Amino acid sequence: LEISDKKQELPFITGIQTEQENIQVGKRLCTEDLKKLGDVLKIVEASISNDIYDLITKIDITNQNDYILTLQKKKKVVYLGDTSNLSTKMLWILTFNELEGNTEGEIILNMNLNDENNKPYFRKKV
Repeated sequence: LEISDKKQELPFITGIQTEQENIQVGKRLCTEDLKKLGDVLKIVEASISNDIYDLITKIDITNQNDYILTLQKKKKVVYLGDTSNLSTKMLWILTFNELEGNTEGEIILNMNLNDENNKPYFRKKV
């Protein structure tokens, strides 16, 4: 870890497991958090290449099998699942953002997209 004087416009990451007292300059995060941050890099790269990175305000890494993205400007929460099929999942995020505009709700992608019986869907907030 390092401290920077520059304010970066980056998504807020929640759900780390490293104990608070171990989060210090020059110390490493726990192994599990390091693996999850590797996945965050994959998510960031996929979102940049699909022009949605600027929409992501928060990434919840609590569950490695179900990462959760918050798209505050679009009023949506994305249940991404794991990092499999990221390019396809990013296309679904684009599709639902286009179809639903700024309608508040959840984009559900935490499923096996290779299975014909599984279809991503949007659930409006009630």
